[in-house]
Amino acid sequence: MKYLSTILILLTLNIFSQVKDSENELNYFPLKVGNTWEFTNPSNEWSQEISVKSYTNDKYEVTTKNYLGNLSPVTTVEILEYRNNMLLVSAGGGGMFNSKVEQYSEKPIKLKIPLTENQSWSYDIKGKKYDAKVLKKHKSIETPYGVFDDVVEIQEKLNDAGFVAFKFYYYAKNVGLIKTEIADTEKGKRDVFLYLKKYKVS
Repeated sequence: MKYLSTILILLTLNIFSQVKDSENELNYFPLKVGNTWEFTNPSNEWSQEISVKSYTNDKYEVTTKNYLGNLSPVTTVEILEYRNNMLLVSAGGGGMFNSKVEQYSEKPIKLKIPLTENQSWSYDIKGKKYDAKVLKKHKSIETPYGVFDDVVEIQEKLNDAGFVAFKFYYYAKNVGLIKTEIADTEKGKRDVFLYLKKYKVS
């Protein structure tokens, strides 16, 4: 009986530890209602504003506004949730002004929690296949906004009917997404796609 009790205690502690680790990992993706992020691309011709509007039944309503030049912004709404150790995180929104914005529009990235270096996973979104991998944790990254010391770097590979592209996401702890980069090959030259311009998190 004592042996069984010990096993149950250890099992409970292990589960609690895993839950705690997951909660800590979610600090990289602070989805609290009222949090907002503003992004721009290096040319400043396109920008984006993301805000968490509500939280109901373990689901977050996130509103994204895409701006292009002098055109009126296009607003999209996404529902994000954390389930089965997977977090559907918005790195951008949908919405289209024209074909030029279509190439800018991002889609959600599915993240497996907890995040550990070299961990990889795959998923499909709207018929397109993606492979993701955690490259580094606790990196120091410099952006036009400033320097962030506790950053996780995630690589995403898109393979769509032979078309291959790579995107790299940088999430800072207690801040959220701070930068994305794109490249034609895994080790090729990266170009900044978006960087954080302004944010408010609590």
